[in-house]
Amino acid sequence: MPSTPGADRNVTGSWRLAWRSGETIWCGFDHGSLQIYERELFRAVAVRGLPEPLADRLREGFRPNPQNPMAGLLRGDRFVHMPDLTLVEEARFAVEYGSRTVLCVPLRKDGVL
Repeated sequence: MPSTPGADRNVTGSWRLAWRSGETIWCGFDHGSLQIYERELFRAVAVRGLPEPLADRLREGFRPNPQNPMAGLLRGDRFVHMPDLTLVEEARFAVEYGSRTVLCVPLRKDGVL
């Protein structure tokens, strides 16, 4: 990952999320969430810097329809970038709370999300 100022930042080099002794460490983001996928729902298990109504909605969980870009994570996509959330019907609630773009990077074990 680039670590020097001005280094070329790409999808894999622009962020880090780590767990250490149960503490979440976020690097390079003002806000975000860590979500799990279980029982056919994406659900936030950690949030940082999000307005409480948005954080609560993500904690409740949601099931993306097949046209939602996040469904690509279920099909095996290495990442999903939604540069304009106003174009994603299911994500418009996030726009109401100031979100404009989303980058999703799945963590997989043995190919399973």
